[in-house]
Amino acid sequence: MSVTYIVDDQDPAIEYLCPVQHQTVRDNYLHNTYTTIDSVDCGGGWFKYTFNGTSVRVSNRLKPVDARYAVQVDISPMLQRSGNGVYESPELADGSEHSIVYAIGNQSFFPAFDYLTVTAGQSTQLRGRTIIVDDADPAMEYSGNWRNEPITPPAMNFDYTSSPYRDTTHWSNTVGDSVNFTFEGTSVTVYGIIPASNATIPNRNLTATYSIDDGQRNSLSLSPGSTEGRPIAMTELLRSGELAAGKHTMVFTVTDIPNLSLSGVGIDFVTYNASFDNLSSIGAGTPSTAGAISDGHIPVWKPVLGAVLGLLALLVAGLLGSLYWRKRKQSKAQAKATSKVFVVRALKDHNIVNEKDGKAGSLTPDV
Repeated sequence: MSVTYIVDDQDPAIEYLCPVQHQTVRDNYLHNTYTTIDSVDCGGGWFKYTFNGTSVRVSNRLKPVDARYAVQVDISPMLQRSGNGVYESPELADGSEHSIVYAIGNQSFFPAFDYLTVTAGQSTQLRGRTIIVDDADPAMEYSGNWRNEPITPPAMNFDYTSSPYRDTTHWSNTVGDSVNFTFEGTSVTVYGIIPASNATIPNRNLTATYSIDDGQRNSLSLSPGSTEGRPIAMTELLRSGELAAGKHTMVFTVTDIPNLSLSGVGIDFVTYNASFDNLSSIGAGTPSTAGAISDGHIPVWKPVLGAVLGLLALLVAGLLGSLYWRKRKQSKAQAKATSKVFVVRALKDHNIVNEKDGKAGSLTPDV
């Protein structure tokens, strides 16, 4: 089972290595924020993130789309790349701590770092992290006439702002279409895309409802995008917080699609705050004690069993401790311990290597 968590550009775990500007905007970015460089010094290192996982993906949009930037993963060389700024690492060793350093020193490229995601490994600590689930994930159960593309192509024209997560979206313009999502966490948020409105027709909001665990149906009214033909990505369609830790099911249902929006509403991804520790504990949870005690008294055999198990645990711990002490003593007598120290070299622009030919590269702006 693959689980991915998301980290916003404003998260304190992101370490910025050079002068930057934190920007707050109205739309088209996660949490309506992004971070850009404020100095050419960022060519030696813009930001760094340390994590435990099996891969990392950076959502950073550059203009033009063939811009030069550089990435260093762990202690590998810092490799110069070209493209639109989005970077995805190769598969990384599970169970180890990793780091990524992203660099770009040309301010004319208008870099806009929005968020990064990490694919969890078996030992990645997930409780409290924000898990992200793409609209194309099998966990998203669609009912009705959902499509993978909008009816009107301009609905996906995002220039160089944050485009849909993983470049996929599910669209609906049919009343009654719904999506079910089951998760194990303490909150859930659905993000989507609202297409541009039609200036020649009076604005009407798209409407929908959602419920959690077959509870109360909550009404949603979603304003259309701008009249300039620009859709609104990263739109928070719904948020439900302060849920009890454990498994929940969210149902989102379309109730009205105005004529001004032929593409309807687009589901991009879902996030939730995990209430499980790691991959192996998903679904395990803490069993409910409701109904376990019927008369207000604890059965007599439970304390006795607990005492016996406790005594056995102490005996086993003592035996293992003795064996460990003997083995360590023998190892010290046989050989001296040695250690290796890995030193990460200073990040400098002239240490960048071109990914394609292995030659020295640079992020210094062209003159």
